[in-house]
Amino acid sequence: FQAEDGIRDIGVTGVQTCALPISFGSITSSDASLTVNKATPNILIPPSVGDLVYGQTLSQATLLGGVAMVGDLEVVGVFSFDSATLKPVAGTAQQNVTFTPLDPDNYNPAVLKVAVTVAKKTLTLKADNKSRAYGVANPVFTFRYEGLVPGETVITPTPTATTSAGLDSRPGTYAIAIAPIDHANYEITRIDGALTVVDGDKDGDGVGDVAELDAGTDPADPADRPVLLSAGWN
Repeated sequence: FQAEDGIRDIGVTGVQTCALPISFGSITSSDASLTVNKATPNILIPPSVGDLVYGQTLSQATLLGGVAMVGDLEVVGVFSFDSATLKPVAGTAQQNVTFTPLDPDNYNPAVLKVAVTVAKKTLTLKADNKSRAYGVANPVFTFRYEGLVPGETVITPTPTATTSAGLDSRPGTYAIAIAPIDHANYEITRIDGALTVVDGDKDGDGVGDVAELDAGTDPADPADRPVLLSAGWN
């Protein structure tokens, strides 16, 4: 048969057969058709992938380079993530990528997987300052976040904090120490708060609790008052 030399676009191409000289008998020639199908490129070199920080979408990771081939012919096209709006968790995971040829009439898309690395996001966790009177239980400790991904309001596990101030701790300032947290998606910087214990009058006898402690009387017993000669004390 006879056909044009060279690369054919997809579709149906005419092919003509011809009679060949033979020593006896006969050959009947007729026309035929040749169907050329789309080619699917082979990804010879995957694209390099830029790193992300937790909270960013796959579309924010750059896909650079990459080579797609059909035989000895390099196919021009674009690599893109299938789930461009996905926000991956921290760590390294395989993500689906599609190579889309710029000549879709002759080439099919090609799919592949690439490794995407997502770093933890920096998060600042601050303990709120608190205050209470002497002899009163410590308040519930609360926290503020700086750097949460939009849409997130808290982290798990819930932060906790401790202080050395107890029920009978004298007035003064005590640290509110945040316990360490190992979070999957955040690198957490902790900023401790302060608990201020202020002088009070627990028994309502008109004498401050610190004064009663210094005098050796019971700040919780109104009948147990210090005997002082200072002006204003009776």
